[in-house]
Amino acid sequence: MKLNHLLSSNWQYNLKKLANIVKISFLLSVIMTLSSFAHTSIYSQEKISVNVENTEIINILDNIESTTDLRFFYDNDIYDFKKKITLSVKEVTIAKAISLIFENNIDFRLKQNVVILEKAELLEKNIVLDTEQDEIEQRIISGLITDNFGSPLPGATVIEVGTNNGTTSDFDGNFSIALENDEASLQISFIGFVSQTVVVGNSNSINIQLSPNESSLDEIVVTGYGTTRKGDITSSISVLDLDGVGEKAITDVGQILQGRSAGVRVIQGTGKPGASPTVFIRGISSLSGNTQPLYVIDGVVSYTLGALDPNNIEDITVLKDASAAGIYGAAGASNGVVLVTTKKGKPGNFKVNLNTYTGFSEVINKIPLLNNTQLADYFNDLNPNITLSGQQLSTNNDWQDLIFENAQQSGVNVSVSGGGEKGSFFVGLGLLDQEGIVTTSQNKRYSLSINLDQNINEWLSFGSHFNYTRSNVKGIPDDMGAKFGGAISSALQTPSFQPIYDENGFYTVSAGGGFGLENPLSYIYSDDNLDVISNIVADANFSIKLPYNLTYKTQIGITLNNNRFTRFRDPTVSSIVNAYGGEGQLDNGERARYIFDNTLSYNETFDKHKLAVVVGNSISEENLMSSSQIKRDFASESVTTFNTAAVSLLNTSYAGSWSLESYFARANYTYDDKYSVTTSIRTDGSSRIAPANRWGTFKTFSAGWNLSNESFMDDVNFVTNLKLRAGYGETGNLPSGLNDYANILTVFDYASGDNVVSPGVIPSSQRGNPDLQWETSEQFNIGLDFSILNDRVFVSADYYNKKTQNMIFPLALPVSSGFATQIVNLDGFIENKGFELNLNAYLVDEADFSWNSLFNISFNDNVVKDIPGNATIFTTFLQNLGGNLNITKNGLPIGSFWGYNSEGVDPQTGDLIFTDNNGDGAITPEDKQVIGNPMPDFTYGFINEFSYKNWDLNIVVDGVSGNEIYNTGKQNLQAMRFFENQSADIVNRWRNPGDITEIPRATLVDENGNADINSRWVEDGSFLRIRDISLSYNFDKNVLDALNISSLRLYGNIKNWFTFTDYTGYSPEVNRALAGVDKTATTQGVDYGTFPQSKTFSVGLNIEF
Repeated sequence: MKLNHLLSSNWQYNLKKLANIVKISFLLSVIMTLSSFAHTSIYSQEKISVNVENTEIINILDNIESTTDLRFFYDNDIYDFKKKITLSVKEVTIAKAISLIFENNIDFRLKQNVVILEKAELLEKNIVLDTEQDEIEQRIISGLITDNFGSPLPGATVIEVGTNNGTTSDFDGNFSIALENDEASLQISFIGFVSQTVVVGNSNSINIQLSPNESSLDEIVVTGYGTTRKGDITSSISVLDLDGVGEKAITDVGQILQGRSAGVRVIQGTGKPGASPTVFIRGISSLSGNTQPLYVIDGVVSYTLGALDPNNIEDITVLKDASAAGIYGAAGASNGVVLVTTKKGKPGNFKVNLNTYTGFSEVINKIPLLNNTQLADYFNDLNPNITLSGQQLSTNNDWQDLIFENAQQSGVNVSVSGGGEKGSFFVGLGLLDQEGIVTTSQNKRYSLSINLDQNINEWLSFGSHFNYTRSNVKGIPDDMGAKFGGAISSALQTPSFQPIYDENGFYTVSAGGGFGLENPLSYIYSDDNLDVISNIVADANFSIKLPYNLTYKTQIGITLNNNRFTRFRDPTVSSIVNAYGGEGQLDNGERARYIFDNTLSYNETFDKHKLAVVVGNSISEENLMSSSQIKRDFASESVTTFNTAAVSLLNTSYAGSWSLESYFARANYTYDDKYSVTTSIRTDGSSRIAPANRWGTFKTFSAGWNLSNESFMDDVNFVTNLKLRAGYGETGNLPSGLNDYANILTVFDYASGDNVVSPGVIPSSQRGNPDLQWETSEQFNIGLDFSILNDRVFVSADYYNKKTQNMIFPLALPVSSGFATQIVNLDGFIENKGFELNLNAYLVDEADFSWNSLFNISFNDNVVKDIPGNATIFTTFLQNLGGNLNITKNGLPIGSFWGYNSEGVDPQTGDLIFTDNNGDGAITPEDKQVIGNPMPDFTYGFINEFSYKNWDLNIVVDGVSGNEIYNTGKQNLQAMRFFENQSADIVNRWRNPGDITEIPRATLVDENGNADINSRWVEDGSFLRIRDISLSYNFDKNVLDALNISSLRLYGNIKNWFTFTDYTGYSPEVNRALAGVDKTATTQGVDYGTFPQSKTFSVGLNIEF
């Protein structure tokens, strides 16, 4: 079916993924509820003139729409609308015009100004049915037609297969049809959805849920500052399929992104409750700038998704190449853009939706360690004079069992929504109570979402969105260092014979003659902390419909992040803390950003031409502040306010602000649905750049060719929707934490006497740089889209090449300069190039069974080129384990592993044999080489959706291949040079000359550097993970009617239960992000004692009233 222009001026900038469907739903609701015959009569008498020669009918209808208030609504299958005719008539009625245009083969219904075209025989058959009811007793079938979200589809077509008998659904999606045959099947169709054929059987009531047809070229796709018809897209844009998301216990937005789009890599590097994943789109494009995508939530630019409850998300669109993301210029679009649209109310009845679930989580796997007997043997190797006592041997604490627990989690979300002809509303409330698998860890999140839309009159509309979350996160010390680094590392390294408590009631610190570690329970129970995090993303907007198809929109948005972290180390629990009388920490931070956007858009279709233009201006300002205090020696452990502490260790504060002003324009032109071009330009000016270089201009251009619409493709049936795309664009980037280009001062406390602390001012360690410029990325993309097997399989393939230049980096300065670093633009560039493939297949579509499948794979090659030789970057310092691990230099991927290459264990000495790269006969730092690459060769996702009668099954699989992990846990557990627990693998260590083994000798004095950074700690990080399996049952209409509810779904969900990998750590998904130069970009692939991921089982219930 087709609907041209109707209500587009009021809705087009607020529509989401299924926007055209909502348009039609709104139209039909108006048609079914309006009863004013007077207006219909007026339109029926409107005079029409047609004067065309050899012109397609579809263009004739477009011309009538452009010259009158009439709008045509029809199914493309009822007639050949591309048939060319010649006709010349003046001042005739719509009835006469349709009769002449279609040669009396089409009838119509007129509702207000909407002309509904239908086959003549269908209307005649309905009339026959009406006149023969007294003679034929017919079976009446009724039912409800809804979309994949359970919303009614008004105006859906219902046809009895093999007949001309048919009807359409009403305003609420209900239909009723009198069957001609007892053994009938019904075909249900709706524009933008996959048609279904349903066998009626013995039931007199049938409910049908239609799935969106993703291959439909009429689908409306959300893009930057507007929407675009899918068939007119010329860039690499991915609309995520969110089917099945409502049948899962989703706790974070990142879980929705996993495995659903080629080129989008999601790393859940930690299992901490409340932790957000790391997201990369088409690789890593910056050394120290922002490496995460730009998020745009209901039109408001944000750098996080923290303000969103995933249960309130309607759809997600990913802009991957520069020609698509370039409209956002230097706001961070170099890393791709993720557009998120939250749920809104829909025209129809008032709805209440309840989704609740409960479940548990547990650690995916534990790491095998030495038992007490094996420990005694290992200690004896280190020092023959060490002997464990009988009491020690009888103490057997499994520290992993002591810190890990089966964690409970539960969630509840309630939403109310509704709407009418003038407006709609949506209100969502949520509560997530999530315990962590490490004891005492927890996240409680409260969420609120309020969305309002109102058509004030024919030319003015208003909309607003408010999304808020508040999280109370209780953490545990982890990720503190590769050596003695927090509760997780301690649980692995603390000897099992070490007691939990010492003779004074403190948690033990050492055992066995003075060696040992602070045990993991001491880390956990001596550290009482709470991080209270509040996030808000909100906006208000007005749209004004102007003459000449112009629409002006103004939007005011705000993003607010506020956190308060409190921590107290209890002196009555830990002897270490007792020595300094307890320790308290208080951190406060706030980041507030205000955004003011104004756009003017123009959309017009005339003859074979379509033109969409948007111009605009954006002004934003960000204000941030932070403070931190650490104090010791509290008067009492029961009173932890800072005024009771005697010693101040730290008291700092920071405040800053910056602003960004932008001007942008974009134009999209399509001719004859064959040739499309899109171009955009954006100019940004930032206060964080010196005046001479403050403004940056970023341009994009892309083109598309719909080959399937060419005449030479008329006889080609095996492939449809064939389209070639190509584009080039520029984007910009600045580090989110970049200080001003000028020298700045730091306020700091200093000691000025006995326990007297006074404030002072010192120069910043960072030297200003008035020559600093924007970091820029240039990207070329070429893509191909097509469908095969009667549109059942949709294929999209892309090749891209992205180069980032003027790389911003904190360069170390000599001590004589008086500064530590200076932010500079490095010469050279980072290159990411690769190939992406998306397959979306409707494999089976039967009455009782359907199977949809989505597969994607992406290959990315990351390399640094042409940077100065003295700019080699070393990061990730491993204390006591060999120095810096990661290196970034010419010819290598960002953050490659750098160390000695091990060729195996010398059978005579038990030491590792390292490669002597310079051939000087000695192993020196000059022999270090690349020993691993944390970047994967390719990533992939595979999603299958099955439906059998009332059952739905959804399976999400994803994985990576070719990346490597530096396992610091293994390095600690096989170092064999300290009196601590070790991996069970070291029972196979070298002991005597002639032993053949992969594990070297145990020694207190590791002169050979067996335990230092070398290739023995590098492991294959490839994995395939069955990320998510959900099974749901939808109760039938008899149950729903008895309970007086609209829908009822019961579901079960498991996450992370099956992982296939050779990695020996807790999880092959690892990532580490520190402050300063040790940022996400240059510290990939390091397992650093982080909170492990968990596997989860949950059951839930979804009810709609």
